[in-house]
Amino acid sequence: MDVIVVCGQWLFEKDKWMFHVDSRRGSKVIPVNDDTNLEDMINMVYEDYGLDRGHVNLELSYMLSRKSLMKLKEMRLYLKKQLRKRK
Repeated sequence: MDVIVVCGQWLFEKDKWMFHVDSRRGSKVIPVNDDTNLEDMINMVYEDYGLDRGHVNLELSYMLSRKSLMKLKEMRLYLKKQLRKRK
C-alpha cells in the first residue's frame, strides 16, 4: 500500500483549521506495509524530503476523506436526535 504525504502546515484561519501545502516541496508517495511502524514512516519522510532532523520538527497528521467527514456529520445528527428524544 502507498501513503501520499503532503508537505505543508496547519493554520487556524477564520475560525477553522486550514492546511496550506508547501508548493515548493509538494507531495511524495511512501510505500508502507503491515510491518511499517511510525518510526519507519518518519524516517522515510525525512529521507524523501531531504529534511535535516536538527532543523525540522516533523509532525504527522491525518486528513479525513470527504466520505468519512460525511459519516461523522450523519452520526452527530443521529446522536442529537437521540438526545432530544430522551428529554
